[in-house]
Amino acid sequence: MATSDKITLFISYARDDDKDFVQRLYHDLTEQGIDAWWDKEDIRNQGQTFLQVIQEQVFQRDVLILIVGPEAAQSEYVRYEWQHALTYGKLIYPVLRKGDYTLVPPELKNYHCYDFSTESSYRTDLPKLLDDIRDSIGKSGALVNVPAYPNHYLRRADVDQVKNSLLEDVTTTVIASARTMALHGMGGIGKTVVAIGVARDMQIRRSFTDGIIWLTIGQKPDMLQKLNALAKRLGHGGDYRNIDDATSALQARLAEMRALLILDDVWQPDHAEPFRNLIAETRNRLLITTRRKSIHDELGGQLHRVDLLPIADAVTLLNDWAGKQDPDAAAVVKRVNRLPLAVKIAGARLARGMSGAEWLT
Repeated sequence: MATSDKITLFISYARDDDKDFVQRLYHDLTEQGIDAWWDKEDIRNQGQTFLQVIQEQVFQRDVLILIVGPEAAQSEYVRYEWQHALTYGKLIYPVLRKGDYTLVPPELKNYHCYDFSTESSYRTDLPKLLDDIRDSIGKSGALVNVPAYPNHYLRRADVDQVKNSLLEDVTTTVIASARTMALHGMGGIGKTVVAIGVARDMQIRRSFTDGIIWLTIGQKPDMLQKLNALAKRLGHGGDYRNIDDATSALQARLAEMRALLILDDVWQPDHAEPFRNLIAETRNRLLITTRRKSIHDELGGQLHRVDLLPIADAVTLLNDWAGKQDPDAAAVVKRVNRLPLAVKIAGARLARGMSGAEWLT
């Protein structure tokens, strides 16, 4: 299956605990082929606030390593980082650098904490940590063509609801309609964002061990091209000359798999039906995003409606994009009807120096 297997990792630390050690750890990880990120090495000013950059990087990574020490235990920034990783289903690995194990956050007490407190223990536990990370990632389904998280990602409640529905009896062979799910909502409401969140959730990846495969359909798809694209992403040909041959080959390939197939931006039932039929009586699952509820009505399966953001989430999204707390944020998000795309556009204008009051006039 064609995909990138490189492990992506975020290092969470407090500078006053041991910045030189963090730099050493960063270089040791990169020498092992891991795509590691820490703010001293990689942070750049691209019109984003510090917290915006941190949030984006946590979202984009599979793993967070928490460097435990007295300063980290008191740091609001460090707490912000590991709490985001916890919220968004990332793998978290605490490592003790200074102090003792009582400094591990209570929420992470059940996580194994590696001992990096001395040179000897670092040399012993670093290989163990790397083996554990690779083992966990290795048991997770690969992400195939799944988009990156958008900036300032929200909607965790939607992601959890969809995830829990998809994971019901995931090991069971069922008819296609029983494990087809549609995300429905108006344009710009955030359906694709929810689907990305589901795809990148580590519990989903550990359940669909044969991969999470993303196809964008659109209004006028070439269905043979889409089926060939799926075949290529499954590592199974991809040069079929007609739909019947492609379907037959894909059914045989998917019969023994446990994968999650995501179809984004579906406009017609006929565009999703061939893929639904491919997973008939298998352990695979199908998730589609669509503006049209009629597609779900015809295909059957489960339906999750993606609604407008709650006002508190909309205000948070606006302020994140603006990089500041605007006193008129609530009025701004109400003006744009709490539509996520419109909220982001308004926030971007505020980030360029406009106030909420000016935007409203």
